[in-house]
Amino acid sequence: MHPVDRRLLAPLVLLALCAMIAPAARARAASSKATKPAAAPTPVAMVQLVQDGATPFRLEVVSPKRPEATFAAGELVTYLGKISGAALATAAAHDAAPRIVLGMRADLAPADRARLPKSAAGSDGYAIAVVGGRAPRIVVGADQPRGLVYAVYDLLERLGCRFTHPQLEPSDPEIVPSRRDVELPAGRWAVASKVKYRTLLWHEWRRPARDGLDTTPEDLAAQIDWAMKSRYNVFESAALELPPDHPLARALQAAKRRGMMLQSPGHNFDLFLPSDPETFAAHPDWFGLVDGNRMPHALYGSQFCWTSPGARQALPTTSSRTSASGRTSTSSSCPGSTAASSSRCAAARSARSTARPTT
Repeated sequence: MHPVDRRLLAPLVLLALCAMIAPAARARAASSKATKPAAAPTPVAMVQLVQDGATPFRLEVVSPKRPEATFAAGELVTYLGKISGAALATAAAHDAAPRIVLGMRADLAPADRARLPKSAAGSDGYAIAVVGGRAPRIVVGADQPRGLVYAVYDLLERLGCRFTHPQLEPSDPEIVPSRRDVELPAGRWAVASKVKYRTLLWHEWRRPARDGLDTTPEDLAAQIDWAMKSRYNVFESAALELPPDHPLARALQAAKRRGMMLQSPGHNFDLFLPSDPETFAAHPDWFGLVDGNRMPHALYGSQFCWTSPGARQALPTTSSRTSASGRTSTSSSCPGSTAASSSRCAAARSARSTARPTT
């Protein structure tokens, strides 16, 4: 065996040591990274709205001619008082106090408009900006007037309010927290509904006299109040059919103050498709077949035959004409709710047997 050259041995030993040490070093580095504590989340800045039952904020309504703005401002003042006991005063012209600015987006000052995020896509939209720092400010801007009311309920829900249906728990219809200090996290957001028409149908079963409804003005007002807090924008009530001086008809003013649309229960196909004797004689196939006889349709009566091609072709034209005349709303529903009022012709029976439920 030839003697090993010591000059060659030294580099080989050094390489072997490096090969042994490197994996251990990498393992220690990986372990160090794994056990390193994660960075603490950035705390959310809070805006002190009320402290010890008093608020430095003042309320400025920049769209005072809008009844929705006036109503929304009143709700904010009322519920903030219920929560904390604080009295939210109206801002003076040159008041330097922190402000809650409420109004239509177009009526806001340019600086306040710039604080809001871009409008959300949809209906009845609004945006809110809660700004902290040395000059705290809350800006509420709506794209449609009803949005002002929805925006205030949004803020109140963030403060802990919950608006339950008044008939589910009559003794305690709402949850309003009680606290002397009230804070809101700084931030900004925009909201709009993807559904254009959101209708609450309040069923008041007609009494036999037909000049009254089985409800009270107080119940009607409570339903309207909850409907708006739940972001409905249409209230349907048969009270709309009563004379304007009827107590129930007057109760519907609560919806108008909130900017809600009113709708009378439909049952209006008798208006949308002519049912006069001349039309009935010329087009008997348009009308429902009941007990072997074609029947003119009428309020709470027989429906027209939905399977009749001629009736389906005539309906869009006549309904558009009727709506344009102002005789009825743009919504429609079928007259009657029983199978007896539906056409019983062979085509109708076949359509009903093969129809699939919609979801």
